[in-house]
Amino acid sequence: GELVGGKWGGTIKNSYATGNVNGQQWSSYIGGLVGYNGWGSVISNSYAKVDVKGGYRTGGLVGQNYGMIDNSSQV
Repeated sequence: GELVGGKWGGTIKNSYATGNVNGQQWSSYIGGLVGYNGWGSVISNSYAKVDVKGGYRTGGLVGQNYGMIDNSSQV
């Protein structure tokens, strides 16, 4: 992720990321803001304005999410 590679627990609040994230073709957990948002983790009032390229589990805001996302987006 542009801001955080992976997190398990805790909160990211009022944050943003801009730019580019380029993973390899077979890379995984590639996200514009966070690569992996685990159980018990929260992303709130945040956004990513990022061009993201990667393989498996790639997303504009979060690559893989098991936590909670509130009022956040990819723009």
